[in-house]
Amino acid sequence: MIDSQELFFMSLSPSDSSLEVFQTMAQRLSQLNRINNVAAFNDLIVKREQQGMTMIAPQILMPHAVGSVVLKNTVLVGLFPTAQHWNQGLSVRLIVMLATPNASAAQTDPQLMALLTKLADEQVTEKLVAQKKVSQVQLLLQ
Repeated sequence: MIDSQELFFMSLSPSDSSLEVFQTMAQRLSQLNRINNVAAFNDLIVKREQQGMTMIAPQILMPHAVGSVVLKNTVLVGLFPTAQHWNQGLSVRLIVMLATPNASAAQTDPQLMALLTKLADEQVTEKLVAQKKVSQVQLLLQ
């Protein structure tokens, strides 16, 4: 079971811009007191995305940031109502945003490892992108 103190969920509105989506999610992390600087966190996310696409399964993106602006290991899962056109012609339905203060904190976090194990299961990822409501995604991941 994944610790609900590290895992949060939100509905995402359709957007023409991945930057807008990342900004919205970063603002939510700030509201949850998980990061201390929205702009700096966004910069980390964008820089990571520029290194290479973070698509982990069909329609599932896992942007992640490691840095001192992150106060606690956190996973924020966002669900679009329908698949969205994304960069490089891809389609995205679910975003699993990871935030961690440092790489070793992520590698030694049992809840985070449990989540990554679930997301490595093709049957789980297929079920996730088929869901219509955030509450259904939440049940699958907790």
